[in-house]
Amino acid sequence: MSQLGKGQGVAAIRREGVAERGRPPLDEAAMASVIVGVLGVIGGLASVVGLYLGIHSLQRIARSGGELRGERLAVAGIVVSVLSAFVWQLVLAALMYRVFGRALGLPPAHLLVPWV
Repeated sequence: MSQLGKGQGVAAIRREGVAERGRPPLDEAAMASVIVGVLGVIGGLASVVGLYLGIHSLQRIARSGGELRGERLAVAGIVVSVLSAFVWQLVLAALMYRVFGRALGLPPAHLLVPWV
């Protein structure tokens, strides 16, 4: 790796590293969006963070002009985050129905949905 002058920044270092390795580096936010999206299945609020990281990563990759990669990981993080948020909404709706359904005079949940 050659010595960089005083005025050169991170972008110059990144371009030089890309030339040496042959392919752009992976965007860390893309990988984080997948990991946090999967953790969102365990804790519901993590899915919102995973969704933000995935969208942010896609924007960074698009603006990088080919210097970053990880579009598929970012999209996978968005999909996993949305699915985990949907699962949590179903779980919360089922819990609220079970708790408040009796007070409101609604039929028991097992009569409406057999697997509840």
